[in-house]
Amino acid sequence: MSKQSTLDEIVKLIYDAKNILIVGHRLPEGDVVGSALCLYFALQKMKKNPYLYNQDSIPKNLKFLPGVKKFSCLLPSAKKFDLTLMVDVGEKGRVGESFLNHPFLGKIICLDHHAVSVHEGNLNFVLPNASSTGIVVYHVLKALGVKKLSYEIATNLYCTLITDTGSFRYSNTNRETFELAKLCLDSGVDPWLVARNCFETQPLSWFKMLCDVVTHMEIKMGGKILMASVSLAQLKKTRASLEQAEALASHLRTLEGVQVCAMFIEQKRGFFKISFRSNGSYDVGKLAKRLGGGGHRKASGCEMQGPLSSIKKIILSELRKNLS
Repeated sequence: MSKQSTLDEIVKLIYDAKNILIVGHRLPEGDVVGSALCLYFALQKMKKNPYLYNQDSIPKNLKFLPGVKKFSCLLPSAKKFDLTLMVDVGEKGRVGESFLNHPFLGKIICLDHHAVSVHEGNLNFVLPNASSTGIVVYHVLKALGVKKLSYEIATNLYCTLITDTGSFRYSNTNRETFELAKLCLDSGVDPWLVARNCFETQPLSWFKMLCDVVTHMEIKMGGKILMASVSLAQLKKTRASLEQAEALASHLRTLEGVQVCAMFIEQKRGFFKISFRSNGSYDVGKLAKRLGGGGHRKASGCEMQGPLSSIKKIILSELRKNLS
């Protein structure tokens, strides 16, 4: 299931297909949204019939992206697809229930850059050294014969680059990241427009939630571990979204001395999404994998069910095993 496929195999399947489904993981963020839209515009130009699906609505800060209104939260069960492109996710279950139960998906191609995830596509094209799945998609577009990036594709590709590298600050930023960023700018992308929408437009609800979370966060192991949580009650009180809550982990890990941040977000009663962020040598990707999730060395996540206090004890025990 996780066998790596060649671009030639993927290109042939795309050329032979007409109705193509493009999906990504739940709780979409910049990389999955931008990657999916890059594929959408390229397939449209090839006279294909692409269909963009995500179980959850697109975050408000990404609604400036060209083509974003083409996303649907509905996946008609009777609609027949010749091929499915699954981006920025390896496991079908992370796409959602409607996807898992759909009878007409055709062959599934997984396009991803997560090294530790299981990849359940019939074909899998995974580049662990790529700083975003958008870069993986770019290689597919090149193989399909796309020679020049349209403004629409370039803007969405640039979004994947800056969101998954934290505005080119994270350790996954490399030469290819900057080369593609230059290509995007040469294609007419306004970097401030993308950056402002992605990072500089937090609503008041986000600040209220941040204040609440900081007040109750826990510091462990002499400041090396930071644990924070957002409950359903807090989300209701502050009127913040799940996407906004998940983004807090990257901000909290900037506290001086913190090596690992664990953010516990209650998605439904007793069911938590846990986001891990690492500042040092600790591999949170492996931690998430042990807990049934996945991700990168310095950014990962998993889902767990049960009382929050019990889940925190499990996570803290795992972190203490290898955190020096």
